[in-house]
Amino acid sequence: MALVIGVVRHEVVLTLLGIGGLAGFFYGVVSLFWVSWGMPAELNALHWRILPEETDEAHPPQWVLTWTDEKKIKKVGFPGITKRYHLVLASRDGRSIEVYASLPREKEETRDLPFPTRPRGAYEIKKEELVIYDFLGFWELAFPKRKGESAPALLVRPLAREVAFSPPFVVGGIRRRESKTVQKTEDLTDHRPYVPGDDPRRINWKLYGHSRELFVRKEETEPPPQSEYVLLLDTYADPSLYSTEAMWSRTDRLVYAALGLGRELLEHRGSLLMGYSGGALQMVQKNELSYYLAFPYGQREGQDLPVPPPDKGVFLFALPRRSVEATALTALLTRCQSPVQLIFVCGSPAEETLARDCQQYYAPHQRMAHVSFLTF
Repeated sequence: MALVIGVVRHEVVLTLLGIGGLAGFFYGVVSLFWVSWGMPAELNALHWRILPEETDEAHPPQWVLTWTDEKKIKKVGFPGITKRYHLVLASRDGRSIEVYASLPREKEETRDLPFPTRPRGAYEIKKEELVIYDFLGFWELAFPKRKGESAPALLVRPLAREVAFSPPFVVGGIRRRESKTVQKTEDLTDHRPYVPGDDPRRINWKLYGHSRELFVRKEETEPPPQSEYVLLLDTYADPSLYSTEAMWSRTDRLVYAALGLGRELLEHRGSLLMGYSGGALQMVQKNELSYYLAFPYGQREGQDLPVPPPDKGVFLFALPRRSVEATALTALLTRCQSPVQLIFVCGSPAEETLARDCQQYYAPHQRMAHVSFLTF
């Protein structure tokens, strides 16, 4: 437009400005498409990894970019044409980590990976592409990389928080083996009856020959007792109550409360059954607890909760909600054959008031053993 006006009015400045803009436009088009010719091969030669792939909320990992073909490092580009590697990692509840970085100038470069405000979660690759554009902003081309497996590329575990909470243990417990010591051998060594899980190599076969019963030496460690507790997280966040940020915050509070109670339950027990909305029940050991709790995510439409086995003590963490009837929590209470202790996790006194309204609905249920509130 400036070129046309300059020529018509015989204005030198506008004419030169128009010629410069037109030249820049064509330069950008030609150089951009020339550079883009080799982009697929260049994209395939560039690989990345996150170190470590599993971390916690306080320690952001690093992003390592590596060229598999060193010839690509010295590839001549065009002045004014910029290349950027664009990577987006996202959790299932919308938390994201985005990197928009220049290509490495060495065979391998390490850079810091930016953390969101609330980083806990399991992150998968949402977008991975190589972007090129001209300095005037006329053109931009993106070359996406083909997605591979959907396994989490980064796992951010929750950190333990100080939560003043001690629910009443009115149900559940552990099966303890109350076995008396016996002295039936010539050297009077104390023994206890064999139980499934003991190492068969430690059976006293000589004593078995006399008594026809299996015994192991008492000083040998018993296998850990089997927990009768199940810990569930209902991660449904009522959209009429919680914004996206609030949903992340309240889901994290559920996780922190579950982490504290889970550590207490596992302190003297070998394992614990755990589950969350949309997931299956899983046996969790003490050293696996924070790893497992990286996976629960906030949900706008609550998925079904896994139904615990009968005769278990169930702790169920949930958020207050306005609608209580057509929810996964109500469906679980209908199908569950075990007593349930429901703990509403609240972020404010107003939420606790709403939780007490929910209590009036859930408390009379035949499977409800206790309803409590945790505000922090």
